[in-house]
Amino acid sequence: MPSVLDGPFEAGDVHGSRPPAGHYSPTFAVGDLVFVSGQLPIDRNGVPLADRPFAEQVAQVLENVRICLESRGLTPHHLAQVRVYVSDIDRWPEFDALYAQWIGDHRPARAVVPVPVLHHGLALEIEAVASGRVNPDGPM
Repeated sequence: MPSVLDGPFEAGDVHGSRPPAGHYSPTFAVGDLVFVSGQLPIDRNGVPLADRPFAEQVAQVLENVRICLESRGLTPHHLAQVRVYVSDIDRWPEFDALYAQWIGDHRPARAVVPVPVLHHGLALEIEAVASGRVNPDGPM
């Protein structure tokens, strides 16, 4: 029986964005799955938003995730799993409210991972997995 891991494999760039600073792809597709690499609150010009309010950092990260998904023809409603790294767990309720506003009724699996520090002194990072298959019944 064929497996989703049998491929095809396809690394993807995000048009209009700066290339990653490291040796990775912003998105990577395997079969119907699209993996979104960790997104930080860095704007399209490559400027980290470490000195900006938490809510602004969250908005930028969610926008970066949306752009990655759209580069694959997907939307946030295709998300199956979201992992959030946050440097201050006390900000979790604020993040959760902003995330719920962004994603609406769709509720993919999610994990929060408190971490002591993130690159550039940023407040959060999000990585995700989406399915290229559209649920004909809409969000559950």
